[in-house]
Amino acid sequence: PEQVKYDADARAFVPLGPEDITPAKQKELDAQQKAQEISERLPDWAAVENAVNNISNLEEAKAYLLKLSRVVYWLAKGRPEQ
Repeated sequence: PEQVKYDADARAFVPLGPEDITPAKQKELDAQQKAQEISERLPDWAAVENAVNNISNLEEAKAYLLKLSRVVYWLAKGRPEQ
């Protein structure tokens, strides 16, 4: 389906080249980048469990809840907060 693009200089449709990124390919690249960024920022489950188990006061609980909320926000919005 996405095999041509409009070339304004030629005033015609021309075949896509290997350097061209289609909307479908861009969506795929964005999803891969998002997954990679989430993977890099999230600790493994053992670290999460340890952090939760070591919460000893309300301030620590609030701080950790805020970190988890950022992850939920990111997943819901599809992007990290800027």
